[in-house]
Amino acid sequence: MSGAWSMTATTIAQADADVDVSVGESVSGFDAGNWPAALIVFGVAVVVAFAAKQIVHRLVARHREVLGRFLSRTVAAIVITIGLIYSLSTLGIRVGVLLGALGVGGFALAFAMQDTLSNMIAGIILQVRRPFTYSDKVSLNGYEGTVTDINLRSVEMQLLSGEMALIPSSAVLQNPIENWTRRPTRRFSVDVGVSYDADVDHVARLLADAMATVDGVLDDPPPAVDFVGFGGSSIDFCVYGWFEARHPYFDLRVAAAHAIQQQLADAEIEIPFPIRTLMNPDGSAIADAMAGRPVHADR
Repeated sequence: MSGAWSMTATTIAQADADVDVSVGESVSGFDAGNWPAALIVFGVAVVVAFAAKQIVHRLVARHREVLGRFLSRTVAAIVITIGLIYSLSTLGIRVGVLLGALGVGGFALAFAMQDTLSNMIAGIILQVRRPFTYSDKVSLNGYEGTVTDINLRSVEMQLLSGEMALIPSSAVLQNPIENWTRRPTRRFSVDVGVSYDADVDHVARLLADAMATVDGVLDDPPPAVDFVGFGGSSIDFCVYGWFEARHPYFDLRVAAAHAIQQQLADAEIEIPFPIRTLMNPDGSAIADAMAGRPVHADR
């Protein structure tokens, strides 16, 4: 074992010596006097990269906004990289030799950047598969909000609470993606309970009619009413309505609740409070009390 470790140490030492020699050769022609020319070359590259980015984005984004941003950023990065190489060459640095020397540590660098590389690969997959795009309302990795940016490393969201969240692309790809606006229509629901003396069929018709009067609720498919069960103090229903995916969700729920309450009130159908019955040890009732309200009973 000691012989193997000795050979490994010797190999590493030899590799380090080779790297030092290669780096020395790559910068042997360095001339600091050419920095104005190198700066001009790099500045031109930046200007060209910006122009190319704008052109590519305009051409591609007409058809696919996400792909347009991705390609425009990629083209800009390539142009700037080429400009940097030419700038270094202007200074007398042999870029090819330098890259070859640094290649010895490539495996260590790749290992150190594995998370970044994983996010980049996941970002490319997201660009190709397109499970969501800009302005989509989504739920990603436990965060809910609107997508504001998609790049190779992360997805940027504006949360429903107003904050901004940056989610790594790999985390997005590895977890369920819920897109609320991918389809043209969505469904929402409102739960309601009515008193036990109400007619079930009549109540179901009233609830469907109330939902149909809400501005933004679609006629096709029509509103639906589902019987949930016999609750402790009410007969419980769930009322469903469909709406255009981009329509404000919370506004619809408030409007639907108001319409249902008004419809039941006009029909003199009670939405009861939760009731608790208090019993004596002998089984006789002390009082019926609405939950959350004080009970006064004679002892």
